[in-house]
This record gives sequence, C-alpha cells and structure tokens, in this order.
Amino acid sequence: MKIKTQEELEEIWGKGSNVQLCEDVFVRGDEYMFRACEGEKWLKLNILVIHPSYQRRGIGTLLLEQGLKLADEKSLQVVLGASPWGIGLYRKYGFVDVHCMDIQLDRYEGGEGMGSTRHVIMRRPPRGGK
Repeated sequence: MKIKTQEELEEIWGKGSNVQLCEDVFVRGDEYMFRACEGEKWLKLNILVIHPSYQRRGIGTLLLEQGLKLADEKSLQVVLGASPWGIGLYRKYGFVDVHCMDIQLDRYEGGEGMGSTRHVIMRRPPRGGK
C-alpha cells in the first residue's frame, strides 16, 4: 500500500481540510459502518448539511427521505455518521446508534479550545423492496 503525500490527502479531503481529523473521523467511521452491516449490502448516506439560514424548514427531512426512498426500493440497510444536531432526525426515521465516537477537537490543529464533539454511527435496517 502506497503512503499518500499531504497533497494527495488534501486532494481527497479538500484543500485546507484538517486531513488528520478527516482520516480519524471518516475513515474510522466507515470501518464501524462496514462492521455494523454484517456482510449485508448497504447504502451509505454521506454528509447532509443545511446552511443555518435554511434550517428548521424541512429541507433536511426531504433530503433524508430521498436517500431512504432509494434504499427502500432496493431493500438496503442504511448507515451514516451523525453529528449531535442530526441524531434526533435520524432516530425519528428508524436509525439506531451503532457506535459513538467522542472526538477531542483540541488534539487537532485549529481545534484548540473547542473541546469535544460526538460523531455517532447509525444504522437503519432494510425496508420495502420490489
């Protein structure tokens, strides 16, 4: 396996990203998602973010429902990584916590004084199908 350069990692995560934080949260999160699916097919919902000016208007719900519709048409389980702000919405749609990742933001460049946050890996069993 080839070790990636800082430039290659920034290309993956986006220029200016905190590469170490992205690797620690998203790569580890994907590993927990993979384990939670127990070898069955699954659909991963990637990052869902609504600009603060447009929150609390049902936009997040509509986007989530579109992703769930795709999964349900194929009877796939769904996995995602949730921030503290999205957990309630996901639970309302049948997601259960699989693994909680407490992230010490102070450990990362630019995170000094920010404390910690929680990233929760969640799973929803398959539904529907043709």
